[in-house]
Amino acid sequence: MPLQSPPMEIIKVGGLRGAMSRSLNENKNTTAITDGIATVDFGELPGLSVSNLIENISAATGHRLKGSQNEISIRGLGSYWGYSTLNCRNIINAGPSRAVNFKKCPSELVDKRVIDKSQQANLVEGGTSGTIDVSSLKPVDFGKSQTTVEASGVCHSYDDKAAHQALTSGIIDNCINDHYNGNLFEDAGGGSGQLATYDSECFIGQMLGQIPSHYRDTSFYEISERADGRSGSDVDLTKDILAAYIMADINSEVAGLPVFGHVGVRKVKTKTHSDSWGDKIYITTNDDGTFSADIKVTGKIEAVNLDSSYTEYRPSLNTFVLAPEWYLGVATYKAISRFQMHAMSSGVEYSLCDEGDNGDYELSTNTDLGRVIANVSASGNHTDPNLSNNYDLSLEWYPSKNAAVSLTYNYADSTFVTAEPGSPEIVSDANLFGFSPQVASASIYWEGDWAKLHLLYKHRESDFQPNGLPFPDRSNRYVQDNDHLDFWANVTVTDYLSVSLKALELLNEPQIMMRGNNTTVADYSRSGAKYFLSAKVKFYPTAP
Repeated sequence: MPLQSPPMEIIKVGGLRGAMSRSLNENKNTTAITDGIATVDFGELPGLSVSNLIENISAATGHRLKGSQNEISIRGLGSYWGYSTLNCRNIINAGPSRAVNFKKCPSELVDKRVIDKSQQANLVEGGTSGTIDVSSLKPVDFGKSQTTVEASGVCHSYDDKAAHQALTSGIIDNCINDHYNGNLFEDAGGGSGQLATYDSECFIGQMLGQIPSHYRDTSFYEISERADGRSGSDVDLTKDILAAYIMADINSEVAGLPVFGHVGVRKVKTKTHSDSWGDKIYITTNDDGTFSADIKVTGKIEAVNLDSSYTEYRPSLNTFVLAPEWYLGVATYKAISRFQMHAMSSGVEYSLCDEGDNGDYELSTNTDLGRVIANVSASGNHTDPNLSNNYDLSLEWYPSKNAAVSLTYNYADSTFVTAEPGSPEIVSDANLFGFSPQVASASIYWEGDWAKLHLLYKHRESDFQPNGLPFPDRSNRYVQDNDHLDFWANVTVTDYLSVSLKALELLNEPQIMMRGNNTTVADYSRSGAKYFLSAKVKFYPTAP
């Protein structure tokens, strides 16, 4: 009778430990300097959105607004200088820049998040700081199906009621019509005859008065319809990109140690065509020496178009020296970051002095021709991409399949400067948008038989934020140093039921923006801590 082998025991590692093991294995088997995090089961990693998950990767920091991270900054550079793909396909963003709002992507639908810190010839160009690739969840990769139902509750420790109270009080005090029956917002009642009525124009004016740029001006103004719907701000842009690359693998030995990697070059040709409209301004000299001016005259607008092109060569070299438990990586490459497509429009717009913020002059009394036009906005710069020469050095130690220690150094040579618009030669010019000289992160995981804990800390040094409307000409502003602490806990009640607690912004630090030489507060906001308590039930189909 033949001998029978004893049954083999298969130990499957799941949860956070399994995710960390898979992530380290992914990093070890790449031929570029990368970092990432991957799951081994459906929705195993903590995070309300993909932006929360990406922050677990070293060198990735959330670009925050009102305390909530949405876009991702890589290696201390602004979110604008990275590039993002979904399953290696470009992610389209509805915002004004190329940065992607990952907050809108649910974490349960994502398998891997990988940041390519060094560039390769076969990677689509677009990221000076790095490329983020998000891989969607594919159930066939896990060999099973699962249905999940989750119920969540939210507790927000901060609620700014001042603006709502000011709006409500302004409407009640100023906008009630002559028909008054004493029934205000807070009173109960039923039937159309018991409802207070309000003047609609006054109502809109009170809402406009809550906008900071209106300086509490609650007067109603009629926007009216333009006689000619065409405008110099219209954007009709087409961009064609053609790329080709040559790439060769490296597989050799140096001093008995294996050396591997790749070398290549990518040629990128970009053509841009934009169509828009150019306003015309008509200035007439009056008998008393004043001027009359008219812009956006019906039918008096002309078509404006612009064409441009550029060709760039993007060489890259990634090499690794492999020793037992140790990886030494060296990379050098040329990187490209393209500006947002909206900046490539070709329109022209004018505004008169008594229409703008600096309109201290009335056309009816002004006798200076140079003060008739307040501003000319001419788009269509068709800005060339920002180029940088990058050098990377990485030392990685893998003492076990569940542990790793890595040190990386990155140097990028770029001449990009943001001029100081408000106080030139008094306040220094700014560097790259979103650039932080120092960023740091620390993450602690603990996993037991029935519970999982995760603590994530992030620090970001002061970074430059460009001015937007309505103050594009004010001095550059900088977000001050900030720290963030998030916590996640998960308790397994049964094989089908689990309960989790997510706590965000536990430090409750305000976001402070300063102008000039850090002497003027430009903006102060605080969102408060947020707590999410949820229960998740998993259903598995019955085996046939």
